[in-house]
Formats: sequence, C-alpha cells, structure tokens
Amino acid sequence: MRYTRIIHEAVVMQSGQPIGKLENALVQFPFKNFEEVLAKTNRYSTIGARMLAHKQISMWTALGHAIWAFIKHNVFKLDFRNGWVGFVIVFWKLRGHLLPLHEALRRNQSLAAAYRRAATEARTAR
Repeated sequence: MRYTRIIHEAVVMQSGQPIGKLENALVQFPFKNFEEVLAKTNRYSTIGARMLAHKQISMWTALGHAIWAFIKHNVFKLDFRNGWVGFVIVFWKLRGHLLPLHEALRRNQSLAAAYRRAATEARTAR
C-alpha cells in the first residue's frame, strides 16, 4: 500500500488482492499524551498552510470554512450526540480547519507587506 497525500492520507492498495473486512473493532491510540496532540496539530497546520500557499485566503474564507466544518460535524456526522466528548471533537476539528488558514493568511499578509516595503524602497531609491 502507499499513501497519496501528506496529511489526511488516503491509502491505495498496490497488490491485486481484494480488500478484506475486519472481524473486530480496530482500537487506535495515536497519541501518548496531550503534548503529542499539540505537536501534531502544529505540524499539520504548517503543512496545511504550505498546501494553501497558492490560494487567496481571507478572513471570510476562514470563517466560511469554520462554519462549514461546524455544520458538517454537528449536523451531518451527528458528533453532538457524543455529549462532552463530541463537543471536544468538534472543537478540535474546527481548530484543525482554522489553524492552516490562519497561518496561510498570516504568510500572505507578511508577503504583501514585504512587497509593499520593497516597492517603497525602490521608489525612494530613484
């Protein structure tokens, strides 16, 4: 098998064998502690911002993504049924949607400011 993306991976089976079905639940413990959760979140937001580098990002884009993520997870996936745990999951997913957009927006604003400074310096150097 191979992975097709950097984050939110998709698995592609490379053998000619049919995909089977698990007979028991798959129990996953992806993190040892909360520090690992934060480290992975920060790493993913940086990667996500790089993936968004070619897109025009605005505050409204980020707000729209956050609203859509909230609706998707609460209305369509019914995460609210899980009580407090569901709230934490939805909150964490919202954070995961917003962090890359925030970082990309901050980078775009830094680039725009750098371009303005360079243009101003070029005009004053004449």
